[in-house]
Amino acid sequence: MKRLFIVMAVLGAIIIVTCLVAGASPMMYFIFIGMLVVIGIFLAPLFKQADEMLASGKIINRDANFMENVQRFNLSKVSQENLIAAMKKEGLPFAGLEWKTGDGVMGFKYADWTAKLIKLDGDDNSDRYEFGFLNWQTNKYGGSVTFTQMNQLLTAIEKAFIKLDPNTKVQTERGKIKTKSSFF
Repeated sequence: MKRLFIVMAVLGAIIIVTCLVAGASPMMYFIFIGMLVVIGIFLAPLFKQADEMLASGKIINRDANFMENVQRFNLSKVSQENLIAAMKKEGLPFAGLEWKTGDGVMGFKYADWTAKLIKLDGDDNSDRYEFGFLNWQTNKYGGSVTFTQMNQLLTAIEKAFIKLDPNTKVQTERGKIKTKSSFF
């Protein structure tokens, strides 16, 4: 909620400065501040949900473009059954998440995105996995509408790997992203 108050304070300051510079009537101040309060009321549940998930450890603070990265996990040998069990203990699948497993591949689908966890070739003592978001729908500002759920999936996968092997090594690199723009 602290982030909501900061955002609202910044927007309020911009509105007041703009009204002062434009020489707006006192009525305009009340209209703009009223609109700001209404926007805050609508945004409060979203910020509250994210804050609760942060506090409970279901998500962690990440870079705004984390979905553009690919994570590679190196850990000791683990069966797919043990991995699935560990991921279920971390809260997967959550409401609305479709989860399909195959031989060495797990696919995830949510409202506006898909992701894949693939078992790569390993050696006799270790396994390698790669996780990445394959596609996602963005809003007009370039962010994902379901950013929190993307973070929730990645956090659950990371926690599952670390619980299976505390010595798990994670390598993150920028994925090969293809973008598609629409005219509208």
